[in-house]
Order: sequence, then C-alpha cells, then structure tokens
Amino acid sequence: MISSLRSLQQVAPPPAVPVETGLPEDWPLVAEELDLVLPPDYCEMVNVYGSGCFQRHLWPLNPFSEDETLNLTRQAPLLLWAAAERKRQDPAAVPFPVRPEPGGLFPWARTDAGDALYWLTKGPSESWPVVVVYATGAAERFDRPATTFLFQWMAGMAAPRLGPAAAPGPPPKPFLSLTECRRAK
Repeated sequence: MISSLRSLQQVAPPPAVPVETGLPEDWPLVAEELDLVLPPDYCEMVNVYGSGCFQRHLWPLNPFSEDETLNLTRQAPLLLWAAAERKRQDPAAVPFPVRPEPGGLFPWARTDAGDALYWLTKGPSESWPVVVVYATGAAERFDRPATTFLFQWMAGMAAPRLGPAAAPGPPPKPFLSLTECRRAK
C-alpha cells in the first residue's frame, strides 16, 4: 500500500504544508465514530496530503476537515443516502450493497461533476475495491485500493470517466491543498 502512495506522490506531489492532516493516534477515533476501520493507504494519504483536490476536480473526503463539504464523517451519510436512493430507483445503476448492508459501499471522495467514489467494504480494508458512481447514473468497479486508483488515473493508466474536459492552457497542478484552492478562486 505504501508503494502505491509513493507512486501517487510521484505524479501528484503533496503540498509542502498540508492542511487538516491526521495523526496515527487519530484514526482509531475515526474508526469508532464511523464503526468502520478505513484502509491504511487512505489514512496515510490523508496524513500526507491533508485536504485538497486532484486535478482541481477530485476531492478526497477527510475526517479532519473543517469544511463540511469535504468532511468524511459529515458527507458519508449524505452520499450513502444518495447511493441507496439511486439503487432503489434503478437497481442496475448501483449493483452493489450500500452500507449499512454488510460489504456495502462507503464513500471516500467526490468530484465537481457529482460523481462519488466509494469502497466496496467486503473483506480486509486494504483490499477494498473502488467503485465510482457517476452522476450520469452508472457505476463502475476498479479492483484496486484508493491510492493505486488515484495514481493510475493521474498517470493516465486507468480510464474512469472522471474529470471535466481538458481546459485550454497549461494543465492544472496535480494536487492543490485546500489553502491553494481557496487562493485560486
């Protein structure tokens, strides 16, 4: 898992001064609050990157964020409700269980386009696959941990339908801290 985080850092260097990071001793409290032990690669990613976004579009949720729209513990119930509602309306659109069902989806990121990224929480957390539930109504499974998913997406090795159309001009910085995002607006 750590090697996938190192690979991600090669294509998207973390900020020199990340904001809203966690400490190793904070994660058991998060697990208790969520009633779920989160994947170690995700926890380490939050510790290294803090709050911010990849490609100015994909926002990992962070249990330590003071921004309610980025806070994992505040957004999880909303995103779980949305996935369950979409599944209720069209079971083929979300062909996975949704927590609190055993092995169900649990959110870890979102995009500006309204896509949500979940883990399928079956088995040990370090092997949870990523499921993207697109705003368009479809879901796609990627059998890799979150940091590997991000690395492969950032490196152009995986082709989830994430991200806005390329804007003219130079490509955006691969990762912006929340502080940098606020300055850019």
